[in-house]
Amino acid sequence: MRVREGVSTEPFVGSRWFHRNCRNIDRLAIRSGGDPIHQSRSEHRNNTRQPTTPTGQSPFSNFEATMSTPQHLAFFGATGGCALNALIHSLAAGHICTALARTPAKLTALLATAAARTENLTIVAGDIDDADAVAATLSGATTTVLFGVGGTPAFSPNPLTCFVTLNDPTICERGITQVLAALRASGQRPLLCVISTTGLDDNRDLPLAMRPLYKALKVPHRDKKKMEELVVRAANEGVLAAHVVVRPALLTDGEQTDKLRAGYRGRAKTGGNAWGDVEGEAVGYTVSRKDVGHWIFQEVVQGRGGEWKGHTVSLAY
Repeated sequence: MRVREGVSTEPFVGSRWFHRNCRNIDRLAIRSGGDPIHQSRSEHRNNTRQPTTPTGQSPFSNFEATMSTPQHLAFFGATGGCALNALIHSLAAGHICTALARTPAKLTALLATAAARTENLTIVAGDIDDADAVAATLSGATTTVLFGVGGTPAFSPNPLTCFVTLNDPTICERGITQVLAALRASGQRPLLCVISTTGLDDNRDLPLAMRPLYKALKVPHRDKKKMEELVVRAANEGVLAAHVVVRPALLTDGEQTDKLRAGYRGRAKTGGNAWGDVEGEAVGYTVSRKDVGHWIFQEVVQGRGGEWKGHTVSLAY
């Protein structure tokens, strides 16, 4: 892989920082220029402390026990909260993960803070607009692709958009276009999950009080909608084995809970207790990034999409 001009070469600096300060992680592979750089095992590994649950267990120990056959997963936008938490759970379960990161040191720091396992992680240093970096992230027998790329809110002088725009208003469209082009070129047909947002269609997946706010968010919603359309078109063309579009409610930085509800238009109750057994779409005000990441891990990664394949799934409390 070639690191393009203007794309951070931070992986080398970041790896030294990581080795000095993150003794609790055995090994991290950062791939730049196509060659993996493997960190040596920390000689202090056995003296480190992992965050624990009230019972004294690792917070991810339950997931590790459920893993049978490791999958090859590709992550785009892994420094974002939803995709990051899906990555953390996937690594804990023993899956082989590759993540594209513009600044690898940022991702390593986030994983260190979460005390995440990283022995099965490869980070590709690059940008979502770099076709070589995207192709490198998808190299190998990728079974599932998780796309969580998104822009950062920015000020707009236009009052019709509530003075809000994105720093990069077409990043989702461009990013998913690169991913789909790489899949077409490689012939891989993975399960693809993309993270979008509620409020893109007729607002039926929004509470009444939220509809005026979401109606004003034209710029970010236009980008997400275009991304969704490209995914559905690719699925119809046979480029993908299956797809799941995830539409979370307003995202928060809250903790993982057992309150998340999931639904989609036309869904019928099954009589079970999973995810609230919602009829139709799940309508709510907020949902935490950790809960969304956990749902993606459980249903898309571990469950291979399950009943959600081919659907636009709303997630909310």
